[in-house]
Amino acid sequence: MRRIGLFAAVVCGVLLLTSCTDTTQLEEEIAGLKAELSSLQLQRAASADEEAAAETEAAANAEQVARQLTAINARLRMIQADIDAQEARIARLEGPPDVPPVASFTVPSDAQRGVPVQFESLATDEEDDDSSLLHLWQFGDGVVTADRNPTHTYEAAGVYNVELVVTDSAGNAHAHVEQLEVREPDE
Repeated sequence: MRRIGLFAAVVCGVLLLTSCTDTTQLEEEIAGLKAELSSLQLQRAASADEEAAAETEAAANAEQVARQLTAINARLRMIQADIDAQEARIARLEGPPDVPPVASFTVPSDAQRGVPVQFESLATDEEDDDSSLLHLWQFGDGVVTADRNPTHTYEAAGVYNVELVVTDSAGNAHAHVEQLEVREPDE
């Protein structure tokens, strides 16, 4: 658009020059055209400077936004690291998940009526000392004891379900049942 304006000014100037007969008038017209041409060149230079300034400002704004985004990302990483540290701290305070004890025992194969039978607890607890487990034995004939390794005498021959329930210090319990065959004594 500016080139068209400059071209039009030059064409008008040439037309004016051809219609002028007086040298003074011609010199005035030339000086006016030069001034107009100079003004147009200044406008064009100013426009280019404005464009360059706008591009420089846009680049500066883009750099500022990039720095701000970098700072925000760094802050977000710091926040995530804080969250991870707090979650790890909570997990340490809560400790590992509580694992219940495991009740276990074996029954003798030679149990007889009227002869004491020795029971041995094989219960284990990953989290506590096995000796801290509470034991509850049910011998299947109505007799119950809390001894760790009890002895029990059956009054009648038969098949009995012997149950051992062990409980740890956290209140977790586990039960184990075995069948015991009690025979008549050998004579």
